[in-house]
Order: sequence, then C-alpha cells, then structure tokens
Amino acid sequence: METGFSQKHASGMFALILGVIVVMSFVVVIVVESANLDINNFWVGAGFGFVQYMLFFAVFVFLCIKSGVLNKQNNSHLFHQLWLRAHSIHHENRIVVKKSGKRIFSKDVLVLLLLTAICLVGFILFTGLIVDLFIYFGYTQPSVAPELNSFAKYLTAIVVMAVMPAIIEELIFRGVILRGFLKYGTVAAVIISSVLFSLFHLSPAQTVYQLVLGIVLALVVLKTGKLMYAIIIHFINNFLIITYIYVFGDLHVAMNWGVGTVLLAIGLAVVSCVAIYETIKVLGATSSNIEKEGVCTITNKREKFFSLDNIGLFMCVMVAGLIWIVAFIG
Repeated sequence: METGFSQKHASGMFALILGVIVVMSFVVVIVVESANLDINNFWVGAGFGFVQYMLFFAVFVFLCIKSGVLNKQNNSHLFHQLWLRAHSIHHENRIVVKKSGKRIFSKDVLVLLLLTAICLVGFILFTGLIVDLFIYFGYTQPSVAPELNSFAKYLTAIVVMAVMPAIIEELIFRGVILRGFLKYGTVAAVIISSVLFSLFHLSPAQTVYQLVLGIVLALVVLKTGKLMYAIIIHFINNFLIITYIYVFGDLHVAMNWGVGTVLLAIGLAVVSCVAIYETIKVLGATSSNIEKEGVCTITNKREKFFSLDNIGLFMCVMVAGLIWIVAFIG
C-alpha cells in the first residue's frame, strides 16, 4: 500500500543526491587520472553523465522502496504508478490515451511548448546580466557548452542531457521533494524544491534560470497534477538549448550593458513572469484533481518549518551552498 513521501523522505533524497555527486566527483578524478582520460572530452563526460543519472534513478527507486511507494513483492508497481501519475486520461482537453492505444496530442502540448519558449526567451537577457554581474565580482565562467561537432554527439547529448534529466530530475524534485514539503504550504514547497533544484546543478551561471524553471515546473505540477507535463517542459527546454549549441556553437552572448539594456533585461523578465502566470492558468486543473491523481496532496494544515526534523535539510543546503561558493570562486 502506498504511503507517499514525507518531508523526511524529501530532504533525505536531496542528501543522497549530494552524496552521489560527491562520490562521483572523486571517482571521476581517480578514473581520469589513472586512465589518462581527458575530462573535457565529450564522450568521457557523456559516459560519466549517464552513470550519474543511473545512480540518481537507483537512489529514487531505493527511496520508493523505503517509503512504501514501491512494493517489494511487486516490482512493476512503481513504474505502473509513475505512468498513471505522469500520463493523464481524465481530461478531454489534454493528452488522452484511448483504448486503442493511440495518443491524441491536444492544445496542452502547444501550451507547454509556449511556456518553455517564454522561459527561454524571457530570461535570456536577465540570465546574461546576472552572469556578467558574477564575472564582474570575480567569477570565472567555465565552458559548459558541449562540443557538438557531429550528429552522433548531438543525438547522444539529447539522450544524456535532455531525456535523462527530464525524467529523472522531475521524478526526484517534483515527484518527491515538492510533494514532501507540501505540508508546510504550497508556497514553501515551491520555493524549497526550486532552490534545491537550482543548487543541485552546482553552477553559479545557471542559478537564476534554474530557479525560475524550477518554480515554473512546480507550479505546472501543482496546477495540473501531472508530472508528465513537467517532464515535457524540462525535455523541450534542454532539447532547444542543445539544438541551439549544435547549430550556433555557444550559449553566451556578449552584451554591452548600459541603463537601457539593463532595464530591457529586467522588463522582459517581469513581462515573462506575467506571461508565465497567465499561461499556467490555461492549463487549469483544480486542487481536487491534483489530490485525486496522487501526484501531490494539498492540505490546509501548516506545520512549523524551523524544527529539529529539518536539521538534515539545512545541512544539505549548507553543503550545496558551499559547493556553489567553491564553484563561484573557481
């Protein structure tokens, strides 16, 4: 019988993820040094990325077993439940699965695509402004864009950097962490899960955009009750970025910042926030639908956040923040 994810499970999940990242970092150093590998080589990075996401998924399955979501006696239960949660068959104006097995993609898919485009276009200047501000204060931005100089690398990048993160990160951050902190209220759950999602990437350059994207994904799941919608947005976002790198070769665009361009970046971000809010409203499911489909359970009960039970979470945030600072200092 499913018991669901508590705050303890949510903070424990992030702690395990940080542990995997730290261990993988040591493994990468040892393997690269002993085998004389080039860590900047695309295939080496892709290989380690694949292994890391498999470990993340193993952590997720382990937590599901410990929390009772996965019945040890029935190993298909988890995947069956995840499919039902991620794929809606309840609303005629959304993705529908007919008995024949054919899928009908309706207007919601276009709305999700529009939402992703608003996030990317609306915050591109503001993200660049923040990165250049970081650089002004001494941050050295590493080259995070992979060298996609062949179609084989492009396809591999789609799998390792778009498909796997979209599925596994959404299962973890919106499927477990967001749900686990809902007992503190919707606002707290959205902020906590989004901050942890941003820190998870351990990249100062991505901090602002990942925070915005995390908030959008959390709101979409809470509004629609469908984890699949967050997975679709996450995939489209990463896919478009990878495709841009494949076509144009770089993400960072040099800007000569003046009063006008700064105001433009801020204004575009503000307008995009309004557009995102209105677009999410179009997806419009009620709280009762969310609870019925089992992705999240919304409650009016508010529990004390600053308690002894949350020491683990605070420690995780401190460790992730320390790693972020180290990455900033370089």
